[in-house]
Amino acid sequence: MNIRTRVNGHDVAIREAGMADKTVIRNLMQLYQYESTDYTGEDPDEHGCFDYPFMDHYWTEEGRKQDKRLPLLLTVNGSLAGFIFINNYTVYLKPGDDTYSIAEFFVLKKWRKQGIGREAACQIFRQFKGTWEIRQEGDNKPAHVFWRKAIHEFTQGNYEEVRAADWDGPIQIFQVNEQVQTTD
Repeated sequence: MNIRTRVNGHDVAIREAGMADKTVIRNLMQLYQYESTDYTGEDPDEHGCFDYPFMDHYWTEEGRKQDKRLPLLLTVNGSLAGFIFINNYTVYLKPGDDTYSIAEFFVLKKWRKQGIGREAACQIFRQFKGTWEIRQEGDNKPAHVFWRKAIHEFTQGNYEEVRAADWDGPIQIFQVNEQVQTTD
């Protein structure tokens, strides 16, 4: 997958992260998890690092095929700007061949509130026909605002927000009926 678009005069690219990108994403994951401590309360380990137990699964054959794990890198004007992890793990929907979820979505602060994250999300949704489940942690209020706005824009308001017994935050559910090719 290689998506290129322009947002507010910036060149935005989303591409599949290969094995050579794994360390880059692992490093960006530290920034993401540090920012998340505002609502998770997690502490780093004795080495000062945050653990993400599913990282390696995004680069295994089993993770790719069975869990539909897909690691993506986001760049703006050729510089690293974030990452996105897609999989088929759901808490409200029944997982299936046409079910997708964004497990992790991180945009560097420098690029936030400029429409870049929203456009990246919409570009990704266009790539995968099926049902999407997007979850946010209960205390992550900025994520609630971001995802509601992005999904509302993408679906033109045609989505459902639900709650699940084993999830503490909002969940948006929507359908993508047509796959739109935006790759180069």
